[in-house]
Amino acid sequence: MHISIGEDSVFPNPLDDVSRAIWEVRRNADEWGINSDQIAVMGFSAGACVAAMSATQWNTPGLAARLGVPQDGIKPNAAVIVYGASLLSTIFDNEDDDLIVPPPGKITADRTPEVDVVNYVGPHTAPMFFWHNRFDKYVPVINPILMAEAMIKYKLPFEMHIFQSGEHGMSVCNELFNPTGEKMDRGVALWVPLCTTWLKNLFAK
Repeated sequence: MHISIGEDSVFPNPLDDVSRAIWEVRRNADEWGINSDQIAVMGFSAGACVAAMSATQWNTPGLAARLGVPQDGIKPNAAVIVYGASLLSTIFDNEDDDLIVPPPGKITADRTPEVDVVNYVGPHTAPMFFWHNRFDKYVPVINPILMAEAMIKYKLPFEMHIFQSGEHGMSVCNELFNPTGEKMDRGVALWVPLCTTWLKNLFAK
C-alpha cells in the first residue's frame, strides 16, 4: 500500500492513502476473515493525524468518487489516536519553552487546514480512543483534550487516557520498542489492554 511522505504528503494524498487502505481491507473482508463493520484505523504521532483525518474527513465531497469506491466503504468504524491529532496552532505557535517542534512535513509546513482535524469533527465522525503523555515534548497534551471537547459537543463516543509519566514515541511500551534498554513504564503500557477492551465493547454493541 502506497504511503505519501515528504514532498508527496500534500493534501489530499494522506487522506487518499488511508481511505484506499480501509477500502482494501473492507472489500477483502470475507476472504481475510475480517468483520467489515469493525475496521479501526490507528496512528501514532504524524500517523495519528492521518488516522484522525480519516475519522473526521472520510465523507469529504468528491473523495470516494476520486478513488472510485463507495463512500461508505472508506469510513473507519473507529480510530485510535496515539500522541497525535495534530493541531498546527498548538505546535508551531506554542510558546512553551519545553516544547520541541519537529521539522514539519510538507502538509504541515503548508499549514494545510485539513490537518487541524478538530475543525472537522461532526455527527459523521467515527468513535475515537485517545492516549497521550502529560509532558509530551513534541505534541502538546491539549491536542487530545480539544478533540475530546469537540466529540462531547456532538455527543460522540470516545475514551481518553492521559498518563502522568512517559514521553513521546513509546508505542506499545514493551521491550520490542525499547532500543535503549531503559526501564519501560508499565503504567503507560496499560493503554494496550485499555484500548483492546474499548474496541471490544464498542464493537459488541
